[in-house]
Amino acid sequence: APRLVISASVSGCVDDADCDDGQFCNGAEACDAGECVAGTSPCQTGETCNEATDTCGSDYTYTISEGEVTITGYIGSGGDVVIPSSIDGYTVTVIGDQAFNDEDTVVSITVPDSVTTIGFEAFARCEILDSVFIGKGVTSIATHAFRYNSSSHRTIDVDPDNMVYSSLDGILYNKAQSVLLRCPADKRGDVIIPDTVISIADYAFSHCTQIDSVTIPDSVTTLGIFSFARCYGLTSITIPDSVTTLGREAFSYANGLTSVIIPASVTTMESYVFFDSPNLSSAVFLGDAPSMGTGVFRDTASDFSICYVSGAAGFTTPTWEGYPASDCGCLDVSDCSGNYSCVDNQCVDVPPALGDGPFLARDNWPVFPTDSANPFFLKQNEFALWTFSDDQASCPGQCTHSATVASMPGGATVATLSVDTDASGEWFAYSELPVE
Repeated sequence: APRLVISASVSGCVDDADCDDGQFCNGAEACDAGECVAGTSPCQTGETCNEATDTCGSDYTYTISEGEVTITGYIGSGGDVVIPSSIDGYTVTVIGDQAFNDEDTVVSITVPDSVTTIGFEAFARCEILDSVFIGKGVTSIATHAFRYNSSSHRTIDVDPDNMVYSSLDGILYNKAQSVLLRCPADKRGDVIIPDTVISIADYAFSHCTQIDSVTIPDSVTTLGIFSFARCYGLTSITIPDSVTTLGREAFSYANGLTSVIIPASVTTMESYVFFDSPNLSSAVFLGDAPSMGTGVFRDTASDFSICYVSGAAGFTTPTWEGYPASDCGCLDVSDCSGNYSCVDNQCVDVPPALGDGPFLARDNWPVFPTDSANPFFLKQNEFALWTFSDDQASCPGQCTHSATVASMPGGATVATLSVDTDASGEWFAYSELPVE
């Protein structure tokens, strides 16, 4: 086998003493066939060598109970840390509470398969931590294991053979990916949550300051407490109409949010959901008033106001829960009944084709009166682009609005479209040439 030969102040060697360089940590040198050969470190993986005392010591503080090791602290030199599976011959099974808390030299951490438990704030406040790899044996991770990590923390990866946890795009989930547990602090840009998720856990995105937007699927029913707290860069959030509960401070300190829509499915908003979101100026409620905790919109924009769709129960004007409140009117045609359409937040008895197109074909319009001998019908799901020269407000009595059809996919033909009002003000539409 090849040998590493080290230089000596004498030519060749007679015995090991001739090769000793006086250093402990690089191991004992030996004389082999008249040549000095380097030794190997006397310390085990995970141990730190102390040259001053000629001793090996662990990179960790720890306790031993019933033959198993709980790591309680880290005293190594940092960098890429691979936690050993055993210390002093005993199996490492627990990364204890705050074991790596406030470590400013650790870049990455690999948790071995022997570990089953990661404790409270085990990897919290690590100044330059970039990545964590979780072995297949871990069955319990405390809620705040990665709390207050630096903006450099990019990924949490899990061994595919782990039976309790998994990861996707560097985000920590349970094995079935039905619960999103933790997004690392330096996740950036737009996050799309898979539609397997039904719950976003407490603190899941807390302090993820680089996220711009989050797409939450309509499989999600619960946003946990502080789930998006202190996401300062978050500018867009769509809460799906499957969500029933917004947890305490779910979106607190969301500096980038300017407006939010609360779907009709939400029945509970716990305390301080949007607390200290200074640019949030409006909240639109699409359903009945939910149960409200304390200070849900406290310390939002100075002109913050609430509006709710017509007919929603539980709201009051001019204030509700201490905030300015008013009836939004309608937001789209689904908020209006019968033959009415939503125009400028008002339900009005006019076709929805006033203004510029493109608009859905007539079969998809609300039904409106027509008494023309030549009614205008498009084939179902066809589109037409048309421009009206006027609107109802400026059309006294009976008048005609003509428009040329610029585009008619599907082969239908028509020269012009007219929209009239009769003496009662009702609107109808017809074409001067038949539609094929």
